[in-house]
Amino acid sequence: MRECRRTLLPATAGVEARDALSIVNHTKGKLSDEQVQEGLRAVNRQIAHDFQPYWDFGGELRLEGTVDDKPDHEQLPELRGDAIIYLWDEVDVEEALARAEVRCA
Repeated sequence: MRECRRTLLPATAGVEARDALSIVNHTKGKLSDEQVQEGLRAVNRQIAHDFQPYWDFGGELRLEGTVDDKPDHEQLPELRGDAIIYLWDEVDVEEALARAEVRCA
């Protein structure tokens, strides 16, 4: 299996390096979108105030709407940023590892 590693480029003169991460809430109501958004605001503030000034690299977490109950892992229709994070109400580690292995191959 080949390694999946992303190279982060430093900010160029006067331009901030930022990634936008799409967050999709699939918790079936265990976390409301409002609760998730509140958490994302807190993390975004921490990135902007505590991380970015020291690392010259920042990012933004954005809550995206769900397209379907079961995501299409090939097309990633909810992806609006540079990466996607799904919030689930249940964990299936074996499936997640298998999916990561296929995406990195």
